[in-house]
Amino acid sequence: MESGGTLLDELRRWEEYVLNYWKDKGIYEKAKERAKGSLFRFLDGPPYPTGPIHIGTSWNKIMKDVILRFRRMMGYKVIDNPGYDMHGLPIEVQVEKKLGFRRKSDIMNFGVDKFIEECKKLAYANSEIQTRQFMRLGVWMNWSRTYYTAENSYVEGVWWAIKRMHELGRLYRGWKVLGWCARCQTVLAQHEYEYKIKTSPSLYFKVRLKDEEDTYIIVWTTTPWTIIGNMAIALNPVEDYVKVRVGHEVWILSKYQYEQGLLKELEVGEYRVLETIKGSQLDGVRYVHPLLEEVPVHKKLEEEYQRCHTVIMSEEYVRVEEGTGCLHVAPSFGPEDYDLGRRYSLPMLQFVDEEGKFMEEGGYFKGMITDEASREVLRILDEKGLLIKAGTIQHEYPHCWRCKTPLIFRLTRQWFFKVSDLRSLLVEEAKKTEWVPSWAKNMFLEWLNNIEDWCISRQRFWGTPLPIWVCEKCGDYLVVGSIEELEKLSGTSITDVHRPSIDMVTIRCRRCGGTMRRVPDVIDVWVDSGSATWAVLPKVMGIKDFSKWDTLDFIIEGKDQIRGWFSALFVLAVTLFRKIPFKIVYMHGFITDEKGRAMHKSLGNVIYPEEVVEKYCAEALRLYQVSSTSPGEDQRFGFELLKPAITSLLVAINTYNFLKQLSLYVKPKAENLRPEDRWLLSRVNTLTEELTSHLLSYELPEYARKLYEFIVEDVSHFYIQLIRDRVKDVEESGKVLHTLTYVLEKVNRLMAPLNPMLAEKLYLDVIRPLTGDATESIHLKEWPKVDKELVDKDLESLIEKAREVIKVVKRIRQEQGIKIRWPCIAVYVDHEELKPLADLLTRACNVKKVYFTSPPAAPSVKVSETAFCKVGLDVSETLELRAERLVRDLSRHIRATRKKMKLRPIDLIKVVVACSEEHEKLLRIAMDELKRRAGASEVIIVRELKMEEKSGEVEFEGRRIAYRVIKG
Repeated sequence: MESGGTLLDELRRWEEYVLNYWKDKGIYEKAKERAKGSLFRFLDGPPYPTGPIHIGTSWNKIMKDVILRFRRMMGYKVIDNPGYDMHGLPIEVQVEKKLGFRRKSDIMNFGVDKFIEECKKLAYANSEIQTRQFMRLGVWMNWSRTYYTAENSYVEGVWWAIKRMHELGRLYRGWKVLGWCARCQTVLAQHEYEYKIKTSPSLYFKVRLKDEEDTYIIVWTTTPWTIIGNMAIALNPVEDYVKVRVGHEVWILSKYQYEQGLLKELEVGEYRVLETIKGSQLDGVRYVHPLLEEVPVHKKLEEEYQRCHTVIMSEEYVRVEEGTGCLHVAPSFGPEDYDLGRRYSLPMLQFVDEEGKFMEEGGYFKGMITDEASREVLRILDEKGLLIKAGTIQHEYPHCWRCKTPLIFRLTRQWFFKVSDLRSLLVEEAKKTEWVPSWAKNMFLEWLNNIEDWCISRQRFWGTPLPIWVCEKCGDYLVVGSIEELEKLSGTSITDVHRPSIDMVTIRCRRCGGTMRRVPDVIDVWVDSGSATWAVLPKVMGIKDFSKWDTLDFIIEGKDQIRGWFSALFVLAVTLFRKIPFKIVYMHGFITDEKGRAMHKSLGNVIYPEEVVEKYCAEALRLYQVSSTSPGEDQRFGFELLKPAITSLLVAINTYNFLKQLSLYVKPKAENLRPEDRWLLSRVNTLTEELTSHLLSYELPEYARKLYEFIVEDVSHFYIQLIRDRVKDVEESGKVLHTLTYVLEKVNRLMAPLNPMLAEKLYLDVIRPLTGDATESIHLKEWPKVDKELVDKDLESLIEKAREVIKVVKRIRQEQGIKIRWPCIAVYVDHEELKPLADLLTRACNVKKVYFTSPPAAPSVKVSETAFCKVGLDVSETLELRAERLVRDLSRHIRATRKKMKLRPIDLIKVVVACSEEHEKLLRIAMDELKRRAGASEVIIVRELKMEEKSGEVEFEGRRIAYRVIKG
């Protein structure tokens, strides 16, 4: 391990060295070849290559890498091909930003072919950038066989699935009210809604009953523009409603809202209840549409549709706890409204076009976007005296998952997978899967239990083309399942399956001989990634038959994938094959900053993995991201939060450095080991068993935390501190060398999945030379096994008790202002079971004697307790103790000076000490101890040293003592 710069700078250089070592020696390929066990089927949830990776992406990939490395060391043949989700709005929106486009027409004017080419270039360029970034983090995957969802072989897998759906009778085209992004001008499915807080209008207005003079139903809405498409008002038939006299008018609202003080909230003056009725008593009552004059089509609709502009009933959708208990129903603008519209045969009109503008049917509002129309509706209602109160409300509202525009809901004709009738099957099959954390499974079951038919068509450009050709003449359609099939049907050679070239491919209609053209839509990107189970087979396994897929052993993604990738994989596999696509799912959370806020450029709190690598190192990022957060929970991230992980890494490096230095001067000795030696040999095997169990159970944070707790607390802070004096004896240091070599070799392998670059460097620099192992890489070694003959649970338990006593003694020292390195007279331990560890306790507590009796009631004995015994520390002072304490302080500083002078432990020195007469007496008492501890052949005591002669100073009992170190 080279010197120069800080240890952290050195670690960063080691990472680069190791990455090059792996590449030059082909270590990854050799690790793959070494695996002779059964297959471990893993599928990489493909990220969108929209730009450089972010902290959330690194967290995801690092945890995948830990599991895959562990499985390789266990001997499994790991399927570890990475993937990239190349299509869809994520890429399109980035290209639109780059080109300065604001609407869909800009793309049409630019040229679809050129736009597609830009999308393709961006996606592939960014995937290369992300690959380099993942590799810099030490992530091992089969990068030479990455799968891309835009490749022809993958697209065929998606087409194959769609054709199978068609053959099963589960592909259909129909009308439905769905979320629509007016900016992207495409429909979105439920799993693509991103809910964010939105400020919306809060509008209370009244609707006059047609046949009852001055009688009004009170209605509330947050979307005034939808009143343009109002076709009915729904009440709950079993709930109570009140007729209230307000001035010369009668208002109708739910009794519940009346009793909750709604009229006071609406700032109504005097009022009184006339009568209470059931909602069912108003069934069929007609009302006057509040915008009848502005939207003339309503007059015609009222004549043609019996229940148009009437009160209808719904127990399912009308909740008296919301609004006024009277629901405004616009079947073209809401999923629930649409359902009610179908039940009551209400008119369904497409009032709004793809840009979110009102069309001819909107009458006065024609050409207005929805927000503009809302403002006009408010103005008109106010002028007509129908507006009661207008304000705003903050509520969760669905936005476009990519461009973040608030969605509108509109009636649209799309292609669907029929899956809602399979809810019970999906839930039962999902019960066969395992989830980490376990509570995530309930979230998934809940999602599946409410799943709707899947809208798979999108009105965009860069995506897998929907493989449906429709006859221009007779309307017949066919679904194509492969490129080969399309070539046979069209007589055309297909090289690129994307738009616009695929749009030029025509087929002769089998029914009427007319021309069949492809529908212009592309496919929902979640159908792309959801088909990955089989679509990757040609690239990953060289298998062309998509039906030959097998259930995955393990997948891992974020909690947003409950309704995203997890759902897509599951719904497609179970619908098509009645077979679960995965056995075990690990679900992690989202990334936030230190304060728990989402990371946004506007907040200035975004941190990229590259910044962490440049400022600290990749291994610090790996350790923190794996160890800091429980499954399913959000991870707080910031540079300050990384510091404990950095400290742990540096402790690990220093621990291996200690072993390396020790090995230069002694030979290992395995006989007559001390209790702490045998304890550490037992502990590392117990740890091996625990960490293996954690990794097999996908308990990643527990694995990482326990590993470094062992390195830092057990090995460094306890064992190495305990044996500091022992290593000055040749025979004892041989025992320590034997113990640490065994332990740290095992730890080296346990560390390999988590910190693979550091583990490799420690192996190459320390473990391999020390053990004579010829293996090229730590990653070509097996996962360690448990040496059961070395496990001593009784000893582990006993030393754990001893450590509790030691902690209490340290606490008493701290309270009394006595340094840990200062010896004390005695410790009293009221627990005879610890007698076999008397020597260990003497050294660890830094006392002259340990008594296994109750602490005496003396002023100098300070008492505290553990969970199992009383502990007393005698804090009285003697001349000898003062002398020894001075020697401890002085020798500590001298050793630090020796280190700066780069002296070896065997190099003797001369020391000149400048001190008072009183302190000279103390040094004379403990002169031999000072020489031993300082590695000095001679110590000369003077009263004064010139400033230029001083090597250093130490403060003792309020006075400064100077010293000079002379080599030789």
